[in-house]
Order: sequence, then structure tokens, then C-alpha cells
Amino acid sequence: MEERLQAWLGKLDEWAEPGRLDRLPGSILGAASLAVLALLALHATAPAVLVSDMPMDVFIPLDAGWRTYSGQVPHIDFDTPVGRLYYDVYGLVMHWFGPDARAVLWVPALLAPLVGAATLLASAGRIPRAIAALTATYLTMMAASPIHLDRDGLVHLASYNRIGWGLVTAVLVAAAIGRSNRTRRTDALDALLCTTLLVVLFYVKVTYFALGGLALLIAVAVVPANRWWALAAGILTWVLIGLTFAASEVPWAYIDDIRGAAASADPKWVSASGSRTPGLEKLTADLMDNLWVVLLVFGGLVGFSRTADEDPALEAEANRVGLTGAGIAAAVLVVGVQSHDHHNPALIAAALVPLAAFASRTSQATKRRRDNRIALALTIALAMVYVPRIGRDAFGIIVHRALLTSTTGQVTATEDPSSPVSTLRFVAPGGLESSKARLVKEGRVDAEVYRELIETFDGADLAFLLREGTALINEHAGPEASSLTLLFASPFPVVMGAPPPRDTLSWYHPSRTFGGDNPLVPEVLLADVDVVLVPNTIGTVATAAMKDMLEPWLRENRRRVDTPVWTLWLK
Repeated sequence: MEERLQAWLGKLDEWAEPGRLDRLPGSILGAASLAVLALLALHATAPAVLVSDMPMDVFIPLDAGWRTYSGQVPHIDFDTPVGRLYYDVYGLVMHWFGPDARAVLWVPALLAPLVGAATLLASAGRIPRAIAALTATYLTMMAASPIHLDRDGLVHLASYNRIGWGLVTAVLVAAAIGRSNRTRRTDALDALLCTTLLVVLFYVKVTYFALGGLALLIAVAVVPANRWWALAAGILTWVLIGLTFAASEVPWAYIDDIRGAAASADPKWVSASGSRTPGLEKLTADLMDNLWVVLLVFGGLVGFSRTADEDPALEAEANRVGLTGAGIAAAVLVVGVQSHDHHNPALIAAALVPLAAFASRTSQATKRRRDNRIALALTIALAMVYVPRIGRDAFGIIVHRALLTSTTGQVTATEDPSSPVSTLRFVAPGGLESSKARLVKEGRVDAEVYRELIETFDGADLAFLLREGTALINEHAGPEASSLTLLFASPFPVVMGAPPPRDTLSWYHPSRTFGGDNPLVPEVLLADVDVVLVPNTIGTVATAAMKDMLEPWLRENRRRVDTPVWTLWLK
């Protein structure tokens, strides 16, 4: 038994040999890169988009692209707390390939490799090559995946969160861990990389920019190897952002939209919509959902501190590593409280801090062996986080493509082949005939009673509602009429290829994009709207909040048309 144990430890020491994880064969790295690129190509070349869960949410990125494609400028022509880069990329892709629902596949497939490249650049000389490759693969697949971060289902949610988490993780890794091969040239490259990423993050979503800025502050305060380049990167970032404010009115309008979103918290709607759960409650949920990574961070930092062995130099290093890892983890968790999702990819950066410290610490031979074993154990534990997530996202891409080989159990968003969303499909096992909203139209149930009975709607319901709404707009206002729908997203402009109304919102989330001290003002919101559509069969919180703010004005200023499924308010 003892001999077997010694043999096992000998094998472990062989794998834990210094630099072993850095000697990842180029053939393996190349094969992994080709596999990832093949999956991205498979995703980008899909003949259609299939949504199985949260069907309304796909219209947020589609509306983003359609508005920009139609010539609108974010923050000037419509309000949104998300930066203009997100809208510009979707608009650019629609200009390149034509307005098409598949933009929700093309944009992530184009941007995901940039996330991976940024991660590899930030990881070079900081963490073992094998771990850097796994981290880059994990973040690349997350950025491209059609699956929700927290639960299964093909949703194609707004990709700015996935891209933001991926890019800011690269900044966190660069700021928190010093290079083993540090030179003036590498300092300049790190400053340039983080400056570029922070400016991009500012115009993607300001919360990720704030997290990256906190990482630079931590680097300046407690990471001597990164102090001066991090300080230079912070200064240069603000200079470049300042220049954009001097050159255009759009950044100023962006700040106004962010302030509006911050003022939207409304006790009347917050608990009902789940927009912002109480901070401690959300933080607790995040900790539980990311418990394995949190334990890795805590265990790694405590382990590194406990093995300092009374050496003053090692104790000082242990204190620095502890402050850095704990600071990064705290910053990620605090910023993550504002996110809808509980899964927090950027926590990985905090777990990499003790791993890199163990892998690079210089000590006596016997203690070096111990540190190598711990580094290997942390690597295996991290792989237990990475591999299931990579597999899940890869499986999502493969399943999405496989399901598109048949149309059975699916319905299209529209029957118009010239519509920008003619390639959009929803999962509907019973087909369009299974739509519960048909019961209302056919008079088999009262709309108000029906609305009280349901909590959500599925793809068949949405497809049916889109067909009904399109027909009603064509009948009462014409195909070029601008419209606003009292739902979480307003789908009909992109569905019909009609002009999107100006001075409206990108999406409608009570207590997050409107409400409180930032109410919807009907005289402004509806000035460019020809048709307002109110669903009779869906009892969403967004609909209730919008009706509460808009219906009194509509009754005074618009002509009402009642149908079983929709109520229309016309000029």
C-alpha cells in the first residue's frame, strides 16, 4: 500500500514538475483552437435562428441592429443604458450581410474570438499555458453560446453581457497577476491591451468598465509588478474617453441614459418584476451559484498564506496575494449584484491569483514540490469548472444547428419571406395551432380571464401574436407605420421592416430602464409612434407598468380599436 502511494505521489510530482503545464504541445493547442473555430463557424452558418426559451428577449438584439441599420444613433434617437458599440456592431453586421435575424448568431461568432485572443494576451507570462488555453476556451465559448448563463434553453439573449464578462476577465487577469517575464516592452503591451479593453468596455456597458477600473486600482495599490503600467493605462484610458466626449455629443447622451436607468428604481414594480432584488439577497444567491469557484479562491488564498513558513519575504508575498485575490473577488461580486444572472464568469480571475502564485513561488526543493502539488490540485479543480461549462456551451451550439435540420415542432416568426425575421423560428411542439392566444381570438375564453390564468407565453403564442399584430397594423395604419408594443421589447418594426420610432427605449424593463424618477412621458415617447399595441392576452409586469403610465394619455389623444387579441391606439 505504501509503495503504491509512493508511486502515485511520484506520478503526481511528475505532473506537478515546474513548467509542466507551460509545455502544452503546440499540436494540442492548435487542435483545440481549430475545434473552437469550427464550432463558431457551425454557429455562424446556421440557416436560421431557433429560440426555445424567453422568446421575446431575442427582439432586443434584433431591434438594436434594425435601429442602427435604419440610420438611428444610440442615445440620440433612442434611449438605452448600454453603450453604442453594441448597437453599432449589430448595425454593421446587418449592413454587411443584410437585415436578418441571424445577426444574433453572426455577432457573437465574430466577437467571441476577440475575447479568446484578449484572454491569451493577458495570460501570457502570468499563468501556465495549459490554464491560459482553458480559460480562453471557456470565455470564448461563453461569449458565443446561445444558452442562458443560468439555465438551459436556446435564448440568444443580448450578447453585451457575455462579451463584457469575457473582456473584463482579461483585464482582471492582467491587473491581478504579475508577469514572470516582465520587461519594459511587456509593460507597454499590458498598458496598451488594458487601455484598449477598458475603452471598449466603456462603450459596451459601463458596469464592466467600472470593474476593470477597480482592477487597475487594486494593481496600483498592491501589485508592485503591475503598478506603473496599470497607472499609465488608467490615465491613458481617461484621456481617450475624454477625447470622445470632446468630439461628439453621443457620449454625453450616453451618460444621461445611464443616469435615467439609475433613477428608474420604483418600489411599485421592483419586487414584481425582479429587476433588482435586494443587494444582500442577490449577493447571497450569487455566492451559492458560484460556490465552487468561491471556495477555490478562499482555499487557494488561505493555503498560500499558511505555507509562507515564517519567512518574512514569503509572508509579505502572501499578504499581497491575499489582498489581490480577495479584492478582485469582492469587486467582481459587488459589480455582479446589478446583473440578472447569478453565474459570474469573472470570478475565475480571482481563482487564478493563488494558482499563479503557487506556480511561480521560489522556495526550498521539498517546499517547491509541495507548492507544485498544490498548483496542480488547483488546476484540476479549475478544470472541473471549465470543462462542464465549455461542454455545455459547445453542446448548445451543436444542438441548435441539429434542430434546424427539421422544421417539425417549430413555427416561424412571420410568413413574409421579405421580413428581416423570416429566418427566426420558435420551438412549438404543437405548431401554431397550439397557441393559447387562439382561444381568445376564437371566443373560447375571455381575454381578461385568460390573462389571469397564465404567467408567461411560449413560442407558439408569440408567433400567433406577431401574425395578428402585423395584420392589424397593415389594416389600420399601413406597412410603413411606426409602432410601439407594450411589452418587454417592441418587435413589430423589425418584423415588418418598418421605420423604428424615435425617442423610444431599446427595451422596457420596469425599475431598470423606466420607472421611479425616470417615468415614461407619453408626449415624448409616443410623438413618433403611429400605432400603439397593447396585448390583451399577456399579463406581464412590463405591460402593466407601461399601461399605468401611458393609458390615461392614450385615452385622451388616440383612437382606440378593440380586437380579441390586441388593443390598438391610433393617431
